[in-house]
Amino acid sequence: MLTLAVLLGICVLLNLVPSAIATAAVVAVVALRDGVGDVEAVVVGAAGATIGRLLLAIAVRHGALRFVRGALAANVQFLTEYVGARSHATRFLALLSASPVNPALAIFVTAGALRLRLMPIACCYASGRLLVYGWAVGTAAFAASSIERVVRERATPLPLAIGLVIAIVPIVVIARLDWRHLLEARRPRVLRRERP
Repeated sequence: MLTLAVLLGICVLLNLVPSAIATAAVVAVVALRDGVGDVEAVVVGAAGATIGRLLLAIAVRHGALRFVRGALAANVQFLTEYVGARSHATRFLALLSASPVNPALAIFVTAGALRLRLMPIACCYASGRLLVYGWAVGTAAFAASSIERVVRERATPLPLAIGLVIAIVPIVVIARLDWRHLLEARRPRVLRRERP
């Protein structure tokens, strides 16, 4: 029981922040190594991943946008209204999040920033994670020692830092786009820096 609680916490943390450590690898190692049942590890891992992504989206929705000012705030407000007028945005992100390989960080940051409904996205994400983690645990039975070695080698600060950079740079680039100009004039333009 303690192992499952620790697994849940690790999965929440790995999905709350950008990480280069694959949650599926952690779930597989715990399932094979610590005598935890495969089904239990997969369900707890999917629940932890979903909770972590939901917390990320909620943090963006209620926390990060408080620090956005000026042209960037107007840009986010325009996108919120633009996407809000289209009924398919939540469905699109939900379907995208269910796929085995998806940009989950970007999906949940976008959903949080644009105030989209999170539950449909989270439910589809959880179902996708169940499939991915189930597949990972099933195939990991053939290569348990290799997966454990990969997790140990990658559990250093460098991959975490690389993961943060890989995750944050696209978000910064996308945030600097003038979305009103892009969607209305159909030409990309970067927001101008505001002078104090």
